[in-house]
Amino acid sequence: MVSSSEEGKKRCKNRRAVCQIFTGKVLLEKMRVRFPRGGLFRYFYQYRCISYRCQCRILLGFLLFFAGIVRRKVGGRGFIYGSFVVILVFSFWTFQRNTVWSDRLTLWADCVKKSPNKAKAHQGLGVAYALKGMSDEAIREYRKALEIKPDFAEVFYTLGSAYSDKGMLDEAIREYRKALEIKPGFVEAYNDLGNAYRDKGMLDEAIREYQKALWLMPDFIRAFFNLGNAYADKGMLDEAIREYHRALNLKPDYADAHVNLGIAYAKKEMYDEAIREYQRALLLKPDSAEAFYNLGVVYYFSGQYNLSARCIEAAQRLGFPIPLEFVEMVQEDLIEKK
Repeated sequence: MVSSSEEGKKRCKNRRAVCQIFTGKVLLEKMRVRFPRGGLFRYFYQYRCISYRCQCRILLGFLLFFAGIVRRKVGGRGFIYGSFVVILVFSFWTFQRNTVWSDRLTLWADCVKKSPNKAKAHQGLGVAYALKGMSDEAIREYRKALEIKPDFAEVFYTLGSAYSDKGMLDEAIREYRKALEIKPGFVEAYNDLGNAYRDKGMLDEAIREYQKALWLMPDFIRAFFNLGNAYADKGMLDEAIREYHRALNLKPDYADAHVNLGIAYAKKEMYDEAIREYQRALLLKPDSAEAFYNLGVVYYFSGQYNLSARCIEAAQRLGFPIPLEFVEMVQEDLIEKK
């Protein structure tokens, strides 16, 4: 005859086994979920956005509860068959969710479908479109997000980025400014507003925005790099070199900064320093066609025609558009030297 305590232990063991079928190792002791007054369904209605882990624990609690009832009603074999059916159902649901979550675009499209009045969902879908180069679709979603939440600074910022990708710089500048009106400490918006001004040739305005970004975030590496580019565009090479060095002090492996620093040195006819920076860039990024091309140019002007020809050939293999006149000039001087 089996005692009540032994029967209770066996029942607990069976429930724990069912739990392990679904989770692998979640234990009953960890399933401590408290519900507010008003009942369980009211809890789900008010807090539908609870964490995935919490949802799993609640679901497992229900499964264990009903598993015990089913086993007592239908017996051991029926319990096993029922468990198998439940596993198949949940496996199918998992497959469906994995299909949705396999891609950023399908994930956010699903979010918008289920929550069409959530600005964050439309913004996420817009970003997913933008990452795929679908700027028009991205702009449409950002506008929908702003209809729902007109003071969403991050959406104004991403909308400005979408316009910038399309070359619509005036529209991009307008959206970046709106983002900054709502959120004056938006560092990324200052940086990208500076980029839009630079693309329009408004270098003084670009420099001002980069400096604002750096005032807010003194270790903003990309702002130092972009500020150096703006100074270089203005012909202020010493200032450009200073900003590139500041970027490299924060990120020594910044290959693009080494390339642009080399270009600034080359314009000052400091060829040894320029060669050093291009070589550092190639150590960090061996497939940098721009570094090979600029290194070839510097080798040419320093009279090292063999090395120049090798670098030009490497740049061509990597698809860098090199003027035919320069290639012919390097070949002619190389023949004359031989």
